[in-house]
Amino acid sequence: MNIQYHPNFQLGACCDTSKVYNPFKIMKVTSKVVDFNTGLPIENVNVYLKNKPTIGTITNVNGEFTIEATVDEPLIFSHVTYGTIELLAKEVQNIEYLEETANQLEEVNLGILPKMQTASFSIWAIIILAGLYLGTKKKQTSTKATV
Repeated sequence: MNIQYHPNFQLGACCDTSKVYNPFKIMKVTSKVVDFNTGLPIENVNVYLKNKPTIGTITNVNGEFTIEATVDEPLIFSHVTYGTIELLAKEVQNIEYLEETANQLEEVNLGILPKMQTASFSIWAIIILAGLYLGTKKKQTSTKATV
């Protein structure tokens, strides 16, 4: 099949392609993240692509960041103190506000000793540390040369 175009034909001449919505268009997202209550910049906010979590950045000391994403790409804003929010790249404003959240850590099981009461665990920890300390002291005194 041989397609021939009119000599005056120009691709895209029928319409202004700059105004056509393209969900795959890559845009540079630049913003500043600040504390909702104080208005102060938040440093070290993780900003990454939801569907590609290895692609991301962190905010600098002034709360600023830049990342490239498609217009409909969900961005995740995450910080230990401020929690996590999700926004589409096209929805990100010049300034984004995060509100501080109360984070309570769950119990941590070290798996070294069987689960026991906190008081007895503390006693075991002291005994182990004392034994390590005394063992180190014995090694130090036994390596001295006698004349």
